[in-house]
Amino acid sequence: GRNSTSPHRRFHFDSPEVMNWSMTTWAPLAKSPNCASQMLSVIGSAVEWKGWGDAIELFSQLEQSGRIFSIFFTGTNPGFTSKANFRFLGRVEGFRDLVRSFDLVLNPTWHESFGMAALEVLAAGVPLFSTRSGVIEQVIRDGRWLARPRDVGEMRDKLLALESKWPAS
Repeated sequence: GRNSTSPHRRFHFDSPEVMNWSMTTWAPLAKSPNCASQMLSVIGSAVEWKGWGDAIELFSQLEQSGRIFSIFFTGTNPGFTSKANFRFLGRVEGFRDLVRSFDLVLNPTWHESFGMAALEVLAAGVPLFSTRSGVIEQVIRDGRWLARPRDVGEMRDKLLALESKWPAS
């Protein structure tokens, strides 16, 4: 079963397999979410509506308030520039193993029909902070982990509020 402190809802399906995932594929929360741990990832391709620009603005604002991170984006750099410490990972193979190396994953998309990468993050047992888009609102039951798409201020405020409750690593 899932860690009782997890803000994420475990899927319950009628079928023993969904999207070619066995129900045993869903991992318990692998670690306590910890924004202060510095290992953060952003998922999604480098198109505007995936919210990468919002994520860069968010992390820049957080760094101005004294938070220091290493931020990793899946995909290639589409030409973003920033003083923040960003790294672009290119096309990712072994996504599940990769996301398990992060303390928190951000899904800043503006709109999503389904949100497979976000679900894969949760299936890997990694804490996910997401915008309210696609099916993710049906999976993350705690609104503190969700923000309105394109609202960098709300994302910042919610992450700072969550950070004050997370244990230090």
